[in-house]
Amino acid sequence: MSRARDTAGIIQYNKITVDSNNAVGIGSSIPDCKLDINGGLRVVGVSTFEDSVLVPYDKKLNFGSSTGLEGQLYASTEYFYINSGASNGMYIQGNGFVNIRSDGGIDMFRGTENGSVQLYYNDAEKFQTTAGGVDITGVATATSFSGSGSGLSSLNASQLSSGTIPDARFPATLPSASGANLTSLNASNLGSGTIPDARFPATLPSASGANLTNLPSSQLTGALPALDGSALTNLNIPASFDWRDSSLF
Repeated sequence: MSRARDTAGIIQYNKITVDSNNAVGIGSSIPDCKLDINGGLRVVGVSTFEDSVLVPYDKKLNFGSSTGLEGQLYASTEYFYINSGASNGMYIQGNGFVNIRSDGGIDMFRGTENGSVQLYYNDAEKFQTTAGGVDITGVATATSFSGSGSGLSSLNASQLSSGTIPDARFPATLPSASGANLTSLNASNLGSGTIPDARFPATLPSASGANLTNLPSSQLTGALPALDGSALTNLNIPASFDWRDSSLF
């Protein structure tokens, strides 16, 4: 290995430079720091850094391979990135819990080992998992819900838009209310009251009136059928009756 010293006190060993401040440059003739390497570096063993490590913007720390497919850490001028293209996904692990918060100390997520998971809005807890389900603080909005609603309380009936209310949910006596806008009523379920004439068609369909009672005779038209009165008794003949009137026979 050749060695040369110039007038500035710089010693060069081929591509290794040591300047007068004992700064070492490898592949760099003018080292900017104690060890200035222009090229790749392979280290076998444990490396200890007792001060900060600076990685410039958009320069990546690659894990697993030189492409960083399994994992990458890097920063842009706006964001910090944790990337992983590992085939089985990515883990973020902590001893007992994992907490995600802003640089101002505002909690956003907290997960506790064998315990709850909590989500925060503006540092206020809004969602928490429990042994029995979840607790939500505030209003939950969704396009749909499924499952049993037996534990729901303070439901607003004015928000019902479909389905049928079971009979058991009605009181024994319904309050007074207008049914003017009700449609598709089933007449077979009428139990009392009188149907107004306007609800009948102009011509009633053919039906048996055998069970009708209290019919007013003033509404009868046509002739009564011939009747046998031989078995009638206690007939009341008015005093004005004239048995000689031939029109009666």
